[in-house]
Amino acid sequence: MDCYTFISYQTADKQIAGRIKELLESIGIASFLAHEDIDVSEEWRLKILEEIRKASVFICILSKSYFESSWCVQESGIAAFRADMTIIPLSLDGSIPQGFFSHIQSTKISLENLALPVLFPALIQHDCTGTINEIIRIIGRSKSFRGAEANFKMILPYLDDLTPEQNKDLLER
Repeated sequence: MDCYTFISYQTADKQIAGRIKELLESIGIASFLAHEDIDVSEEWRLKILEEIRKASVFICILSKSYFESSWCVQESGIAAFRADMTIIPLSLDGSIPQGFFSHIQSTKISLENLALPVLFPALIQHDCTGTINEIIRIIGRSKSFRGAEANFKMILPYLDDLTPEQNKDLLER
């Protein structure tokens, strides 16, 4: 999928941010995570600005501590300014988007319920064809009939959006 993601989070939430990065990487989406991707002695403020500029998707992990961080608030403000950026607000504690992205619906997550289907509705907005192709690949990699049946549920909301080629690919897999 043609996508690069900036993950914005408060340091206390870096474990869940890392899990999101792992999920995205499992479907071929590269992501920036400050604590992992900024080298020692690198000018971190410039690196963060550069990575937000490169990203086409901005995932913010909302929490009370997120909005208490001036850096997190600034990152989300920069992302909201970009008309070409898909913003995915994920809430840990019921916090809702504020400021320039308060009009965007968030969803509540936890480390226990975090899975790719939580991200698919927003990724569909960013790249419908690429996301559907990835879901079809996941179905095709199922190890059993029951696994394929469970994975097929991920594509059900998008069946009307499939191209004829995707329908054929889905049936073949």
